Amino acid sequence: MTDTELLDFLEAKAKEGWCPCLLNDDAGHWAVVGDGVQNVPLDAPDDIATTFWVEKHQWKNTVREALEAFVALAESEE
Repeated sequence: MTDTELLDFLEAKAKEGWCPCLLNDDAGHWAVVGDGVQNVPLDAPDDIATTFWVEKHQWKNTVREALEAFVALAESEE
């Protein structure tokens, strides 16, 4: 997928009700996950607190790898 297609995929999933989040662990690893909890803003944008659960295998070395892994996971669940 191109960069544009990857970003469009994230936006499409958000419109479907998913909550994809691109995370960095400050050690050079990236993940795109959606499992977690947050307070829901009534009038977006607003201050929120968010917690995501990331499994070890979800951490990737690049943003592109993390995005591609998220796409593969989402497509496997369709």
